[in-house]
Amino acid sequence: MMYESTKEYNLWFQKVSKKLLEWSELKPENKDLENLVRGMAIIGVYNAELEKEYREIKHIEESRYRATEPTAIELLATELLKKVNYESKESGNNN
Repeated sequence: MMYESTKEYNLWFQKVSKKLLEWSELKPENKDLENLVRGMAIIGVYNAELEKEYREIKHIEESRYRATEPTAIELLATELLKKVNYESKESGNNN
C-alpha cells in the first residue's frame, strides 16, 4: 500500500509542480503563484525527508526481524531436540 500511495503522490506532485512553474514563468509578478511554488517546494522537501525516515525505520525493523528469526540450523536443531525428548519419554514409559 505504501508503494502505491507514494507512487501516486509523486505523480501528482510532479504534475502540479510543473504546472505551477509554467504559470509562474508566464506571470512572474504574481505573488500568489510565487508563494504556491515556494509552498510546493517545502512540501516536496518535507515529504522526501519523511520517505527517507520511513525507509530507515523499515530497514531497522527488518534487520531486527532477521536477527530474531531462527536460522535453518536452529530450526533443525530444535526439531531434533524435540525428537530426542519424545523418544526418551517413550523409552522411559516402557521401563
